[in-house]
Amino acid sequence: MKMDIIIVDDERHGVAALRNLIQQHCLHFIGKIHTASNIDDAILIFSNNNINIAFLDIQLSKGTGFDIAKKLPPTCKIVFVTAFAEHALTAIKHQAFDYLLKPIDPKELINCIERCAVLESQQKEQFLTIKSKGITVPVLQDAIMYLKAKGPYSEIYTRDGNMYTTSQTLKDIQEKLSSYFIRTHKSYLINSNFIEGYNQKHVFLKNNLCFNISRLGLQQLQQYYGS
Repeated sequence: MKMDIIIVDDERHGVAALRNLIQQHCLHFIGKIHTASNIDDAILIFSNNNINIAFLDIQLSKGTGFDIAKKLPPTCKIVFVTAFAEHALTAIKHQAFDYLLKPIDPKELINCIERCAVLESQQKEQFLTIKSKGITVPVLQDAIMYLKAKGPYSEIYTRDGNMYTTSQTLKDIQEKLSSYFIRTHKSYLINSNFIEGYNQKHVFLKNNLCFNISRLGLQQLQQYYGS
């Protein structure tokens, strides 16, 4: 899976230098490369995209990279890029994934992105990242009980009673979910960890939940449980 990134730097040559290094050495890991020169533009990009890695210059013309870091979701890896080593301690306090000094050593950049790729793969198995009401929300997959198709949208129901609505279809979401989610009906995706039993027509979940299942859904259940 390729990762989408953003480079935030108010100096054009800083953006260009980092972009060139990434394109030369790490392009097989990278999808879209977004750029911004100020905090407002950066936040707008974050609100409309799922960014995996944020390369943040610390000293901007207005504000700092730390101001941006405070607003980012926990699934985004923050890499501070600066010419000043003295900010390292503050970067750690802002949950920095890495800290790269300018001029950037290509080997350090490669190492950083490779570690991000490993962590991203692990996080993909743990979280479902969705857009809900204009906000990026990382939802722990283990906490999802079931997902329901609702017209052009999907509703995600968690064990703690929360419900999230996203414009993604169940088919699109299923590609991002772990294998323990079962399509029991055209309108439902069920987390098998919450299934208490099933028969020819219904699947029974914890919390006294009951849903219809289709013929194909029954086959999926039987295949999953080896029955």
